[in-house]
Amino acid sequence: MLLFYAELYTLLQNHSTRTKVFVRESRNRKLNGVLKQVGIFRLCGHKCKLSPYGDDVVTWRSATGIEVEGERYDHILGEYDGQLTESLRNGLYDGMAEAMTNCIHHAYIKPRFDRHADTPTEKRWWMFSTERDGLLSIVFCDLGCGIPQTLGARQPSLWARLRAMGREIGDELAIREAIEESRSRTQMAHRGKGLSQLVEAVADSPVGEMLLYSNAGAYWQRGTKIESMAYNASISGTLVSWTVGLGKKNG
Repeated sequence: MLLFYAELYTLLQNHSTRTKVFVRESRNRKLNGVLKQVGIFRLCGHKCKLSPYGDDVVTWRSATGIEVEGERYDHILGEYDGQLTESLRNGLYDGMAEAMTNCIHHAYIKPRFDRHADTPTEKRWWMFSTERDGLLSIVFCDLGCGIPQTLGARQPSLWARLRAMGREIGDELAIREAIEESRSRTQMAHRGKGLSQLVEAVADSPVGEMLLYSNAGAYWQRGTKIESMAYNASISGTLVSWTVGLGKKNG
């Protein structure tokens, strides 16, 4: 849903004078409520009279921006502060800030495709969040050229080492090695930085899970279990998802 929103946003931004999107509401009222709640109807200029309802709908929040915006933390996560441990709260804040920083400084250094028309004209990110059954989920994406395409500029020593090994540097390998390299530097420096912040944001939650997709590769971690995956098709961008458990509300 978030990737669809981002692609639709970019289409309308890049081709606003030539593109019109028409909406036909679903017979499923809950689906209409979700589309209204996350802002897709508004983006299309469609006025839906239905008021969103249901705990699995009204808890959705959305945000977008072109800066590293700390105030977005309150918009997305502020109401859950009393249910998050200090380390988890700080980890999520750092992870969100790092994702925004990566987006602004790295994601858009190259076009997504050979044709510039399909690349956003801004260094923009998009984010959704929701809470259900004691789990808080945050999803963040950009429509840049992807982590594998920027690895040479961001981590030239790692890129050179992989090239020297004579290995084919596919998206899956590039993502996995970039995260592992970042985690190794973190252990030496005793603080989170780079991609490791995205992983560490779920470390304090027994049900914590992190998924990172970039182009045709992905990295998944839950607890100590780690997997990386390769796909035939590319999402043509980067998407990261955190899921953490919430404690009881204070008071």
